[in-house]
Amino acid sequence: GRHRSYTPAELHSLRLMRDEIARGKRASLAAASVRALLARHGPAAGFIAEILAASERSDPVALQQQLSQAQAVLGLGCCLDDVLLPAMAQIGVWWQSGRCGVAQEHLATEAARSWLDARLAHAPPPDRRPPVVLACGPTDLHTIGLESLGVLLRYRGSGCRLLGARTAVPALATAVRATAADAVVIVSHLGSGRARAIQSLRAAVELDVHVFYAGNAFTQLAADATSPASI
Repeated sequence: GRHRSYTPAELHSLRLMRDEIARGKRASLAAASVRALLARHGPAAGFIAEILAASERSDPVALQQQLSQAQAVLGLGCCLDDVLLPAMAQIGVWWQSGRCGVAQEHLATEAARSWLDARLAHAPPPDRRPPVVLACGPTDLHTIGLESLGVLLRYRGSGCRLLGARTAVPALATAVRATAADAVVIVSHLGSGRARAIQSLRAAVELDVHVFYAGNAFTQLAADATSPASI
């Protein structure tokens, strides 16, 4: 009858596409993000679904319990990579697309950060020097990814210094010199903040340390002076 019937799974995919496009992504990039999200299966997918449900119920205790169970089943690294970060990314998409309010997004973020703090409190002391400096770009606020990396580094024996959100270039340089750091990681998620993050990267390069960058701001490298490739 010239009508197409969609399965529940297909409708879920369409909603995810809608959310990604509402976030400002081109259709091709939105489709790639959705495919990557839906490619997750097995225990990780189940934990993500439970975390999202806990977020919608505004239940931080249940959210943290799911993270602890994911760590027990999958191990810390997979819990962070395959459960925590994808779940938080989806909640961020929900917020940006208007599906959830800022209160729900903040509740989920603070619950996740509290869980990470608890993991860090029980991490073994570092047995390798010098430390790694972790920082956001000068205009970036989102630290969940950096905090997750910091926890993982600590459990692998590396020291780290988390400078956090909106790290100014002079503060970054001071921290690198004060700690005699061997490496720096700069994270920037907003395209509008990429140019400032590039300034941080250049400052780190001048300090003769290993430099790494990550975040959505660098997923579309522009062929101009603000591209990391031009450092």
